[in-house]
Amino acid sequence: PDRRAAFIRDLAQTDRHVFDFLADEVLKRQEPAARAFLLQTSILSDLTPTLCRTVTGRDDAPAILEDLYRRDLFLVAVHGVVGAQGRRGAGETTAPLLPRSSAPMPIYRYHTLFAEFLRQRLIQEMPERVRDLHRRAAQAQTNPTRAIRHYLAAEMWEEAARSIEQVGWVLLQQGLLDTLSSWIRALPIPIRDAHPHLTRLLGACAFWKGDFQAAQPLLERTVEGFQAIGDEAGVGESLADLASSAFLQADFVRASMLI
Repeated sequence: PDRRAAFIRDLAQTDRHVFDFLADEVLKRQEPAARAFLLQTSILSDLTPTLCRTVTGRDDAPAILEDLYRRDLFLVAVHGVVGAQGRRGAGETTAPLLPRSSAPMPIYRYHTLFAEFLRQRLIQEMPERVRDLHRRAAQAQTNPTRAIRHYLAAEMWEEAARSIEQVGWVLLQQGLLDTLSSWIRALPIPIRDAHPHLTRLLGACAFWKGDFQAAQPLLERTVEGFQAIGDEAGVGESLADLASSAFLQADFVRASMLI
């Protein structure tokens, strides 16, 4: 598997057209069920039997996933996998196998370039399925940040907005400002305006970047948004944000008026 990964990486660096040709040849040679499975699951960052079954709607998804891995079809094991010849995925120990009932769920990933190829082909061949596949993936995800990506791709705006509200401050503390702001800006403006917490998060992203001129109008809109829904706590927190912004711009008079 390591040699194959190195070969794929070197080939892609040499000529992306050659890689796409190779990937197309691999896809053409698959049985219809495996081919559809490859396309439909290409939207997933990690592939587990449960996620693949939910997204594809196929009860035999775990068997197809295992077969693709056994045949080395641009699939790598991330966790909890032992191949037919005792081949282990990256990062696994050499401890004896656990009983099937207690074994960890296997996790796989497509090679990055192959995943990109499959997603492009999915859009070309099944454009009407893309949103539904992302909807299924979002509802099956236990990782909220991955669920948000699927909600946005599925245009499930309200679900995306609520999820961003839940994880937004954690992402801020982790410094993922560009990710957070791009998610919020991907929402339609009426949805964003209906969730003043999102506008406040957007203002906070600008504030943490030191862009106070961009942060101020966003925080002012946040105050108006909380006032519109009667959220006094939200109004108070947003005024405090505005006061901090004014103080850091040496506008001490405005800061004192807002406190």
